[in-house]
Amino acid sequence: MTGHRLPLALRSLGVAGIVLALLAGCANGQSAESGSGAKPIGSATPTSSPQVTPSFVSDGTAEQNLAVFELAGRSAIDGNGFTTGDQLVSSLVAAGFDISSLEITPDKTAAGFTADSIFVSARFGGECLVGQATNADFNAIVAPALSNQKCLVGASNSLG
Repeated sequence: MTGHRLPLALRSLGVAGIVLALLAGCANGQSAESGSGAKPIGSATPTSSPQVTPSFVSDGTAEQNLAVFELAGRSAIDGNGFTTGDQLVSSLVAAGFDISSLEITPDKTAAGFTADSIFVSARFGGECLVGQATNADFNAIVAPALSNQKCLVGASNSLG
C-alpha cells in the first residue's frame, strides 16, 4: 500500500522548497501577495515640507477655518494644561473669529469647581466649528448648525 506514496523525505523537501521560495520573495522586498505595493524597509522618502501656520479666512467656510480654530484653541491651554472660557474666547478672537459667532459652555460647575472640559463653537452660516478643551488638549470638528441656528446644546453663552 505504501508503494504509490512518495517517501516522507521527498514530501518534506517539497514543502520546504515552497516555504523557501515564499521567504525569498519577502526578503527581496516583495510581498507574497502580488500587487500589494509593499516597499523594502528603508525605502521611504523623508518629507521635510515646512510647517505653514494657518490663517483665518474671513469669508471662508467652517472647513477652511478648522485648522485656525484648532490652533487657537490649543494655544489657549496654558503650560499646566488648563484653560478658562475667557482664555479660549480671547485666543479665538485674536485669531480672527467674530465674537458674535461664538458660543461657550461654562468653565465652572454648578458647585463652583473647574469644569473637566469646555465646549466652544463658531458659527459659519449653516455650519459650526465645535471644539472641546480639556486639561490635555483641544479637538474640533465641523458640524451642522442646530435648527435654532445655534451650535451648542444645553447651557451655553452666546457672546455677541
